[in-house]
Amino acid sequence: AYNPTDKLGLAGITAEVLRSGGSNSMSGDDLDELLESTGGSIETSVGNETTTIRINVLIENAEDALRIVRDLLNDPAYPQDKLDLALTQQRSAISRRNDDAGGIADREFQKILWGEDHPFAQQIEYDDLANITRDDLVQFHKSYFHPDECYIALWGDFSEADAKQMVRTVFGEWPKGNVQYPEIPSTPETMPSLNLAVKESVNQSNIRMGHRSITRNHPDYHALVVMNEILGGGLGSQLFNEVRSRQGLAYRVGSGLGAGYEKPQHFRVVCGTKSETTVQAIKACVEVVNKMATESVTDEELDRAKSGLLNSHVFNFANKGSIVNRQMTYVRHGYPVDWVQRFATEVQKVTKEDIQTAASNFLQPDNFAVMVVGKPDDFDEDLSTLGEVNVIDIS
Repeated sequence: AYNPTDKLGLAGITAEVLRSGGSNSMSGDDLDELLESTGGSIETSVGNETTTIRINVLIENAEDALRIVRDLLNDPAYPQDKLDLALTQQRSAISRRNDDAGGIADREFQKILWGEDHPFAQQIEYDDLANITRDDLVQFHKSYFHPDECYIALWGDFSEADAKQMVRTVFGEWPKGNVQYPEIPSTPETMPSLNLAVKESVNQSNIRMGHRSITRNHPDYHALVVMNEILGGGLGSQLFNEVRSRQGLAYRVGSGLGAGYEKPQHFRVVCGTKSETTVQAIKACVEVVNKMATESVTDEELDRAKSGLLNSHVFNFANKGSIVNRQMTYVRHGYPVDWVQRFATEVQKVTKEDIQTAASNFLQPDNFAVMVVGKPDDFDEDLSTLGEVNVIDIS
């Protein structure tokens, strides 16, 4: 979200070269050799609003690993050769991004839902990469890599007191930076639209449809979680039973609620069908969603959905790492630390009436944004029978 508009990709490349380039006290290549010899790893990644550094080392190497990360954060090298390599890899990724029809559908649908200019949907181009210099990486680091909004999660064979002392010892002198974060636009309302990206080399259509969703602290969140499980949560769901099993229109079909922590995300229906049943599959999916919005679910559907959700819920506690990282996420976004424990209780409380009320207020199949990637010459009907078609140029 903090990329300059003429240097999209800067945040991701900064994170990559932070690790690959190492610090001025230990190069990235030397760091690779050290970690390989000790069986450890230090990895970086980026999300919409975060850069994450993951450390996995033997307990006796924990403090040394934290010192390495401290040096990366305080004295990064950002060597030109590692930047050049990262830019080359990113250019290669751009050159291949139209190879996969499903990837095209996801990418273009993201732009439709958020709007092309929203930072969560902007698309990196060759021109952006051509504008990125080493000085940009250094400046991005100076602007954002400070402890002001830094969260550290640790788990392993040590006491709480020892862990705290280790962090204080290693990071105690890391100065705050008075970071100024750009304002991120809110999630826009979804405008109904019918969109087509032509992919002549395929014999199947990738379909996406949906609209703006909710945040996880919305009063209807748990009712909608159960609703989505019934609607498109997998084998036995309404979409699976009707669109795939009964009508035989899809090799893949399902739905996702897409609830964000602070900003609404997007509810989506995903369908893959042969080219010759494209329009029929779209109509079938919309009909199932409309039924969910207007008719009550059965007792059997409710019980099966709750059982499925609660049975999978136990895997949230499968290892300490997932527990600690989840706690950190809740703290970052202002949620109570027992949020995940509340999930099972709230799901158990959901009634058929709760689902019907929530679904009727939430689902808007008549206002879906629809994205289709496929070969229109092979479609069962012209896509325009569903409405005005916006053809997206993906060249």
